[in-house]
Amino acid sequence: MKKHLTSILGILIFMTGFLAATAEGRKPFDPSRSLKDYAGNTIIGTKSKASLGDSVLKGEQAESISRLHLKHCTGLQVQVYPAWNGSFPDEAPESIDKILFNTKGLRALVNWGIAHKQKTLHHVLITSNHYHPEWFWKNEYTAAELDQILKNYITTLITATPEMDAWNITNELFIHPRHRGTYKKDGLGKRDCFWMRMGFEPDKSGLKGKAKVNKEHPIVIRKALEYASIAKGKLEIRENEVAEINRKSDALYQLVKHLQNAGVRVDAVGFQAHLHTGRDYNWESVKKNIRRFKKLGIEVYLTEVDVAVGHSRWQEGDSFPDDYEARQVERYYGIVKAAREAGVDRIDFWGLSDAPRQTWLAGQKARLFDEEFKSRKSYQAVLKALYETQE
Repeated sequence: MKKHLTSILGILIFMTGFLAATAEGRKPFDPSRSLKDYAGNTIIGTKSKASLGDSVLKGEQAESISRLHLKHCTGLQVQVYPAWNGSFPDEAPESIDKILFNTKGLRALVNWGIAHKQKTLHHVLITSNHYHPEWFWKNEYTAAELDQILKNYITTLITATPEMDAWNITNELFIHPRHRGTYKKDGLGKRDCFWMRMGFEPDKSGLKGKAKVNKEHPIVIRKALEYASIAKGKLEIRENEVAEINRKSDALYQLVKHLQNAGVRVDAVGFQAHLHTGRDYNWESVKKNIRRFKKLGIEVYLTEVDVAVGHSRWQEGDSFPDDYEARQVERYYGIVKAAREAGVDRIDFWGLSDAPRQTWLAGQKARLFDEEFKSRKSYQAVLKALYETQE
């Protein structure tokens, strides 16, 4: 029964595209085309590490990953975290003056992107504790010392790769529930953020009533953007669970207004868009949300798109719901179509193929291509959404 349903769904997708194309004078939908063929001016990207997992550079599957990437993408998201052999040293130095930031992996990925004419987007500079080496987020640095480290850190990375097209300056600085819009706190928890120790400043958004979610904002966000303003590339701030209009996306909107009124450069916002099959989404809300940020004069990106049961809701060996694939198809189609209709500037998928095992959501069949790099029904749904929203 499940196979029959997915087959019928595929036929409906094709027939709907054919009829729409005939009515509008376009060429009929071609399921053999690549994502970038129907993307128009929208950048289509995916992530790569410098080594292991989703890497176009190193590993047994790097050649296959690279080939798939170049067939479908015009953008490369350079995934270099502060931790995990990333930009920060693995061990604590004797003093903050001796912190040497690593740019080797960053440089290698940018070189690959340049060689293959990709629009590069770095991920990430400032985020919560667990993305940093433990020695660093368990530090006792003062606000002034953190400010010194912040400036050196950002300046070093941007100077090392001035060709980067966009920089993800902050990510996940609000607490996770979407019905909340409050900032994370300084603390020793993995989900806390020690950067908050730099303090807070009064809101300058000019918003009132329910639109004013927070009375103050973390100083580190403004400082990071100011230090990063030496970059030629765009400066992006990113959050999870903000694709729809909710309390958290309201807080992000307020933050952008605050920064703009403070004279701080911010060029784009990123909506992660890790979607779940266990909840429904309001695509009209997504469109309205994108449009309100675009009206602020900034770009909007979907930065980490995937559809799965969820990171904490599934363990390998668990069974999938009978309608799992159908739900994935609906959500992939819905988010891409809504975003494109609202004028999104970039769509990055959080990995294309399930072939690498050292990846986020491994085993959940969350990506557009399976372990053998063969396309899934969800790929056809995304391709159809791109096709239908061509200008």
